Amino acid sequence: MLPLAQKQADDILQKYSQARDYLEQTLAQEAEEKIARNQRLQAENEQKIQEYDRAVSGINSCLQAMKLHEHLLPVIGQNDSVSVDGE
Repeated sequence: MLPLAQKQADDILQKYSQARDYLEQTLAQEAEEKIARNQRLQAENEQKIQEYDRAVSGINSCLQAMKLHEHLLPVIGQNDSVSVDGE
């Protein structure tokens, strides 16, 4: 039984490096996919913020024309608290 156990141990050790390489490749691919997805979502959010800011600018123009300056809406694009990169 000892030779059979030794053979199994050798087989496992030979496959270990292959399994480690495969896991490394899989994790790298998953990371790249997550980064791409996050970049796509960030671009979508930036586009939505720009659309919101355009709408708010139009509303604020109307409010200013009606001399309601105290009711102006905030614009997100000029707000530093929305920073995504941690700055």
